[in-house]
Amino acid sequence: MFFRLTILIISFLITSTAFAQPEIAWMHTYDEGLGSQHFYDIYTVSNGGYVMCGDNSGQTWIVRIDDAGETVWSRNYRGSKATSIIETDGGNFISCVRSDNSVIAAVLVNADGEELWFREYVRGSPRAIIELKSGEYVLVGRNFGSLSGYMLCLDREGDVIWETDWEDVSGTLYGLRETNGGIVAGGWAVFVGESPRNRTWVVKVDFNGEHLWSQIHIPDVGVDGPVGSYCLSIASRPGGGFALAGVAQWGVVVDNRNASRIEFMLMAVNDEGDLDWVQTYGGDRRALRWDEAKCINRMDNGSFMIVGYENNQDTHRQEALCVTENGVKRWNRIYNFPDMEISGNTLQSVVQGHDNSIVAAGYSN
Repeated sequence: MFFRLTILIISFLITSTAFAQPEIAWMHTYDEGLGSQHFYDIYTVSNGGYVMCGDNSGQTWIVRIDDAGETVWSRNYRGSKATSIIETDGGNFISCVRSDNSVIAAVLVNADGEELWFREYVRGSPRAIIELKSGEYVLVGRNFGSLSGYMLCLDREGDVIWETDWEDVSGTLYGLRETNGGIVAGGWAVFVGESPRNRTWVVKVDFNGEHLWSQIHIPDVGVDGPVGSYCLSIASRPGGGFALAGVAQWGVVVDNRNASRIEFMLMAVNDEGDLDWVQTYGGDRRALRWDEAKCINRMDNGSFMIVGYENNQDTHRQEALCVTENGVKRWNRIYNFPDMEISGNTLQSVVQGHDNSIVAAGYSN
């Protein structure tokens, strides 16, 4: 029997002109015993170290570490898993949680991990949370009632200020950013019976939750046939607009059989959600691959770090990709860790750390 360990990696950030990939400075695994553990998000703490969230054998799990990756504290909370975490302006940590009965929830803990409040909302799946400059919290995900993207605004005590969904679109919102005049969120929409079935979806609301625009994109990546896509993470672009990281998917024929090829995708949209450009990263497009970009974050030098996994049938390994603000690849690395060659290895989140480092968290078998 195999037990899943969480894994954390740190490496030095390249300079704005360097194109060489950095070396790993250290790697830690965090094993809480029998069962499975996963990290889904990591956040750089203002006064040093990092905080991570995920699940520990079916419980919400939050771990704080120092700059060397050593555990400061590790605690379990109500709910089955936490998918996103941030440090608040008040020095606490707030995380969006899926409760045991598949209800979207949020938990606020102090700097020592002590729970301050826990609130439940609607049946659904939470994906990401941010704090607005005005102090409210906004989270996104999927509402199981409307089967569509969902956005929820909370006050500092976790009480609902407003909520909204998009009943005319079947889909999920995965990430969000505050911007001029409102909030932009990205995800994917599903069009059953149409081709492509999955399409990248971007929306904007004002600070009262009123819908401003909604855009659906089908990327042109230079292949024959329809190309499906979806966004799993969003970052702001240096010159305005947004970078959406996820996957592009199309059909290929391998060994005389139809199959799907999935590559890392980076899509750039402007402030109105219009498509500027799209780029994919994957190699030989005739081969069968299933690569997924899980998270994007912008570094101080203007480049983007993207992490996820590559799967070429024989291996399933953690992958990191660094690109310029225009999507040009600087470096790409697939990690081969000892005794971690089984399917399921992935990096889920990446941040710029202290001392210009790059820190990524995820899980591995």
